Amino acid sequence: MVKPFVPELVYVEPRALEYDLGKELVNKFENMGIEIRETTSHNHIRNLPGDNHFQRYRVAKSTLVVGLRKNVKV
Repeated sequence: MVKPFVPELVYVEPRALEYDLGKELVNKFENMGIEIRETTSHNHIRNLPGDNHFQRYRVAKSTLVVGLRKNVKV
């Protein structure tokens, strides 16, 4: 059985909260006690925690980013 991915850190674009799924994901992770931070772009996450590249890489691999694709027309 595969263990589901549970992020240690979540970044959210503010516009993602305009959608039901974005709100649902944020509420779910808040209830789980996972830290949620705001970001301006899902493509460029800055200020990941860690003292060196290795630590920041490990944090990045356990981080979820909730954002919007801007090149898709609906």
